[in-house]
Amino acid sequence: MPKLFPLFPWSLTRSRHLSQWIIFPLAAGNLSAAPAEEVLSTLPAANYVFLAVVAALGWGFFAWLRQHSAAQLARAVARENHFRILFERSPDCVLLFDFATARFSGCNDAALKLLACAPEWLIGRTPWELAPPLQPDGTPSFDKAQEIISNLGPTKSLNFEWTHLRGDGSSFPANISATAIEFSGKEVWFCVVRDITEAKRAETHARELQSSLERRVAERTEELARANNQLRDVEQLLRNALAAEQELNALKTNFVSMVSHEFRTPLGVIMVSAEVLQRYIDRLRPDQRAEHLESIIRSVRRMSGMMEDVLLLSRVEAGAVHFSPTEVNLRVLCGRVVDEVRSATNAASPVHVNFASNMPVVASGDTKLIHHILTNLLSNAIKYSKQDPVELRLKRADDQAVIEVVDRGIGIPAADRERLFQTFHRGGNVGQVSGTGLGLVIVKRCCDVHGGSITVLSEENRGTTFMVSLPMFDKETT
Repeated sequence: MPKLFPLFPWSLTRSRHLSQWIIFPLAAGNLSAAPAEEVLSTLPAANYVFLAVVAALGWGFFAWLRQHSAAQLARAVARENHFRILFERSPDCVLLFDFATARFSGCNDAALKLLACAPEWLIGRTPWELAPPLQPDGTPSFDKAQEIISNLGPTKSLNFEWTHLRGDGSSFPANISATAIEFSGKEVWFCVVRDITEAKRAETHARELQSSLERRVAERTEELARANNQLRDVEQLLRNALAAEQELNALKTNFVSMVSHEFRTPLGVIMVSAEVLQRYIDRLRPDQRAEHLESIIRSVRRMSGMMEDVLLLSRVEAGAVHFSPTEVNLRVLCGRVVDEVRSATNAASPVHVNFASNMPVVASGDTKLIHHILTNLLSNAIKYSKQDPVELRLKRADDQAVIEVVDRGIGIPAADRERLFQTFHRGGNVGQVSGTGLGLVIVKRCCDVHGGSITVLSEENRGTTFMVSLPMFDKETT
């Protein structure tokens, strides 16, 4: 055997020692089960050197591995000791939760103090065993715990709220921060438990304050809304009052204008005729005297009619005119009104009366109201018809008497139809035809008092048809 021992830096004085270094890697690699000295004696010198080098390297590696493992173990022990000191001395309640068994495996003194219990009451129990049956949201504690545990695995960190029991049976709301750590060679969850009773009380108080504030704001808003509505109502009342005042002033202005215009002409006629009769009565022939007297009479009737219209309208507006139904002979009433109107207009236009076959002669209604309606409609029709015939038609429609006054006169412009029943309003196409602007207003008010209605169809320069419907019969039975 070659003497190669001086080649190694350490003292290997006997082949027995070298064989110990060589046989280890051989045995570790299952290269041979023969004794080391037999292996060495059968190897060539070059192989003997190679095996010696490998044995030296193997020894160095395993020495380093042993030293490194010892250092790692020392650091792990130091970390665990450090963690144990922090765990035991932490002022917070700390529980160790074994994820594999779903039970608590450790706690510190702060936990025993907070939970008012002995270690035996806590260690080895599940979270739902240390909680009331239901959590604040109504979920059973067992289901809630299973949900939280299922979330612990993938997250490695979790923060949640939980209602915990104490050893004396009382409960308290807790905030739990759970973090996965390695402790004593296995993974556990480091759970920091904090009592949030005061925080919850403050939160509840804050919610109550917020609710109270919202309620007060809502009440105040409602009060402001009511006040605003009242202001709007007052504003509307003021606007209505202003509009009424303006309308009254307009009525006064229109009335003065109407009186000054419409009364001036008949008064002038009366004055002229009276002066002629006074100065020249002895020189006038009888027919001339009669003519002047007739002019005076017509003018007085005209003025009297205007005054009657004004007084009637004022009585209607004041609510002094009431519906007083009596038995009415419509043929007699219509004949009388037609004669009066023809006399007042000097028979300027013929009036044709047409009773439908289904129109009864006798009806129930207010004679005065019907008289005013017929007089004003026929007077207007004759006034604006340019001597063309005027028709008065009467027919029955169920319980209604339908009165139609048809003329072929100047018609009503479309722009004037919306204001047709406004006091003192007259059409823009009346020209020099005299009038007060009260006739149709009186007709409308009388129809309203009688419980009826009025409609109009008109085409300028083609004529106008007024249709008045008044309830004057019993409903027809089938």
